[in-house]
Amino acid sequence: MNSKTAPTTTIQLLEYEYRIACPPESRESLLAAADYLNSKMLEIRNTGRLSNIERIAIMAALNICHELLTCRQEVAELSDFVNGRVQELSNTIETALSKRA
Repeated sequence: MNSKTAPTTTIQLLEYEYRIACPPESRESLLAAADYLNSKMLEIRNTGRLSNIERIAIMAALNICHELLTCRQEVAELSDFVNGRVQELSNTIETALSKRA
């Protein structure tokens, strides 16, 4: 193997195999991502509305992007809530400590 050539990992999406250049330390996450994508593509294909692999892939990508953006929004909201709560607790502690002084 050429030292400039990254090792490859084979993934399967629907009935097709793809060889993807992937460093060994990223192999497991690549396989997990491919499994997730494949499951989404199978869901779409199994609805019977689409059969073209490109359209299935595009719909799966759109669905996954929607999930990602929804999760990001939920994380941002949770982060805001936690930060607010931490500030409230900090204020409560400071107030309690100032009363003891």
